Amino acid sequence: MKVNPSTHFTRACIKFNSSIAIFLSDYAHITILATEGDLRHAEARHQETCGESYAKTVWMLQ
Repeated sequence: MKVNPSTHFTRACIKFNSSIAIFLSDYAHITILATEGDLRHAEARHQETCGESYAKTVWMLQ
């Protein structure tokens, strides 16, 4: 059975595209995780600074 060269090319494209799709979805997942981590970190830092400023205010009022 003789296979048309364009069929090989199409298969290669599909394989290539699916690899890119997997890569992009992984990349998106990693980016989302990184963003979530940054947000949690920012929130923790925000609470930390609020706590510090609160402590300073209490100390000043004494």
